[in-house]
Amino acid sequence: MKMDVIMSFMCERGFFQEIEVSILFEEIILILGENGEIKHANERACTVYGYSYDEITKMKFEDLRIKRMPYGYEIHKRKDSSTLEVRVYAQKIYDFNVVVIRESEKTLLHSLVNDLPFGVLIINREERCVYANASTQKMLGWTKEELMGKSIHDLLYLGELRISKGISAFQAAFSTEETYNQEWTFVCKNGSPFHALVFSVPISEFGETSGTLILFQSNDENNSISHLRFVAYHDELTRLPNRSLLRDRIEQAIRAAKRSDEKIAILFLDLDQFKRVNDSFGHRAGDALLHLVAQRLKTKVRDSDTVARPGGDEFIIVLRAVHNARDAARVAEKIIQSLSRPFVVGKHKVVISTSIGISLYPDDGANVDELIHKADMAMYEAKASGQGMYAFYNISADERMQSELRLENEIRAALERNEFKLYYQPIIDLHTNEVTSAEALIRWHHPKRGLILPDEFIPVAEESLLINHIGKWTLEAACRQIHAWKENGASMSVSVNVTAAQFQHEEFVSTLRKTLHKFKIKPRDLILELTERVVMREDEEIKTTINELDSVGIHFSLDDFGTGYSNLKYLSVLPIDILKIDRSFVEHMIDSPKDKRIVEAIVDLGKHLKLKTIAEGVESQEQVEILKHLGCNAAQGYYFSPPLKAEEFCHEYVKH
Repeated sequence: MKMDVIMSFMCERGFFQEIEVSILFEEIILILGENGEIKHANERACTVYGYSYDEITKMKFEDLRIKRMPYGYEIHKRKDSSTLEVRVYAQKIYDFNVVVIRESEKTLLHSLVNDLPFGVLIINREERCVYANASTQKMLGWTKEELMGKSIHDLLYLGELRISKGISAFQAAFSTEETYNQEWTFVCKNGSPFHALVFSVPISEFGETSGTLILFQSNDENNSISHLRFVAYHDELTRLPNRSLLRDRIEQAIRAAKRSDEKIAILFLDLDQFKRVNDSFGHRAGDALLHLVAQRLKTKVRDSDTVARPGGDEFIIVLRAVHNARDAARVAEKIIQSLSRPFVVGKHKVVISTSIGISLYPDDGANVDELIHKADMAMYEAKASGQGMYAFYNISADERMQSELRLENEIRAALERNEFKLYYQPIIDLHTNEVTSAEALIRWHHPKRGLILPDEFIPVAEESLLINHIGKWTLEAACRQIHAWKENGASMSVSVNVTAAQFQHEEFVSTLRKTLHKFKIKPRDLILELTERVVMREDEEIKTTINELDSVGIHFSLDDFGTGYSNLKYLSVLPIDILKIDRSFVEHMIDSPKDKRIVEAIVDLGKHLKLKTIAEGVESQEQVEILKHLGCNAAQGYYFSPPLKAEEFCHEYVKH
């Protein structure tokens, strides 16, 4: 059967109804066999469905059809899995079923509307979005999937949610056939306002209003002003209110609380392990984590509450209309639970916790500064109780903060008065029982309180950035001592702990080189002890610094191995010389088979990678015997010697 014969027959029978013969060959035409197999397809059919002629003629018509609809409309599937709405005309001619397929006018209209240069929204009777064109998505930043089903109330700016003229116009559209031309303020996905000139008109079906068609375009002048205002009062990274807007929100909340005789709560949040994430994965990962935290926090409070980021890894939440302390505690508990779930940052799964301090109006203060200050005090109290905790403000929290501030000032004075001293703990070769090196450990000889150990003052020094000054002093003091021993004909290499903040300081390498040159120290006499969180960072500058110092002969020791992020990749790419087994494993390996196996695994890893292993915190002969049996190279701890003053160490262990 020839195609032209079939076409002539179809035209004679009026098959095409309203389809003009002049556009006949612009339609999709399929000729089907008795069982629906496609015997022939015109060029238009191949183009629209995306199949070659050979491919489509091996298919059945049912392979193209997804769904039948009333009045001859159907949903069909293309080769690339995209869909199209079509209208199907079919008639049997001789032994063939001839099918003419027209792309639905709805499909063509959709394509036209989607490409319009202004926004188009269709809202149903339930006040939810059922259509949004490409311009809407571009202007507001939402994807089509995010917009579908979203309430119109969620698309209008928060401040206008209840009183917007746009809302009034929208609601009126269901009860009248009038159109509306007004100014609305939409909310973009990033939280910024989008001022628009809006034309809305009701949609009718069968004589009843079924929805609203909204057409809108940018009100450029208002948006420029709005953008500047938004930038001035919001945090650039998280798009949350900044400190300035936060103060205004708290002042508003206080005024409202006075009128209604209710309380407000200020929640001061600090992320417990954020510094560790920054040190391990870099600042870009830290920024990404802050953004994710902000998004998660917003889901745990009401629209009337405020989540703000005043700076760093701190967030402040303002809870309005709080009846009692228990209301605030419930929110704090929800937040702690939510933030304890892992975050996916790039290729990494990151687990953090948060410490929350809570102050209440009017109980703890009558103004913004008082409430924030006391919530901050309470946060430190929560942090002191352990990670992932919350605490309400009390006088003891204030006292603790005052104590830390006094300690910070005393540390500054101690640096000026040279009150810090280095003690040296010997590191013993387990096979020869000889001292191979020493670890320099800082101590503070306080004029009134006596000897203060690092656990008490180092955390405060890290918080205040005084750690860089302490680190610089420690390196210089250790090099001075190595030089003094050499002057007396002795030789001893010394390991010095270097914090993440110190190692990342831009002048660290140059300062170290100057110190080595000043005291005529050979680089191999100095061992830098780094923690896993420093070397784990995916930061080229860190790798460059380590490789640069290794190239001049400085050795590196990995401190507290096994207690940080356990990614062993860095052991193969960085010049690490020593693995130090953390004292927590050594302490329990006699009674805990699991800890013993961990120690054994670290020792075996060191053997395979040709790294020296040193066990920390050895306190008994039994521990020494186990370490020898496992093949550990060296050890240090009170079993051999406590940390000693330089002159005592020299007398006991340094060979002249």
